[in-house]
Amino acid sequence: MRPAVLIAAACCAAGLAGGAEPGSAGTPDGPELLRQVVAGLPDTPLRVRGALEVRRRKGLPVRELGFEMQLDWGADPPRARYCILDRFGGVLETMTVRLTDSGASYVHSSGSVPPLAAPIRDTDISWADLTLSFLWWTNAVVTGGDTFRGRDCYVVEARDGAGGGYRRVRLWIDKALRVLLRAEGYGTDGGIRRRLWIRSVKQVDARWMIKDLDVESVPAAHRTRLRVEDVFETANHGETTGGSHADDAGGRGGG
Repeated sequence: MRPAVLIAAACCAAGLAGGAEPGSAGTPDGPELLRQVVAGLPDTPLRVRGALEVRRRKGLPVRELGFEMQLDWGADPPRARYCILDRFGGVLETMTVRLTDSGASYVHSSGSVPPLAAPIRDTDISWADLTLSFLWWTNAVVTGGDTFRGRDCYVVEARDGAGGGYRRVRLWIDKALRVLLRAEGYGTDGGIRRRLWIRSVKQVDARWMIKDLDVESVPAAHRTRLRVEDVFETANHGETTGGSHADDAGGRGGG
């Protein structure tokens, strides 16, 4: 069996075995293509830990936060819990999201859900980026093709009418693997608000998982990198059952 590809930014993930190959039927429609990306998410509950590094455009570090994600995409409905941590591991805030074909529901630790497209703690990453909830939007159209880092991609334009943070997003989906490689989020004024893209991946047991994901606000004063450090399989709502021995792999690019 081919290894699964996990895209986490939320930690966004997609499995090679779960992705359909492009066929003679031609270009898939937008909602079906996004369903194929979502279908590749691992159904094993995972706990993911790492860091959010904010750097100036010249690479100088500005600040660093930690994060922990508890992902249960195999649940009905799929759900995840995201924790933002201080440098000592203390919880600063959490967001829980449940995702269905009819939309996403959010619960924030403050008791009031913040604007989903607003930056988290002066980083470039928003809750919309971290949860990647736009993969569940059903108003989506394939607008053409493009290449990204040498990979042939479908370009998908998705729109949201339920307050999902962005008015619309543009997504680059790998044609062969049905994996999200790049995204752009646009505000209510039609202007681009944020860009995100994968820089490198690493192997976690039999799976490939993101190692570095870059997010840049527009206009850009700095850039935030999501760096995954540890991945654990969990059982029954976050109980850790064991760790993963991760090996770095190629895939680092510029940008």
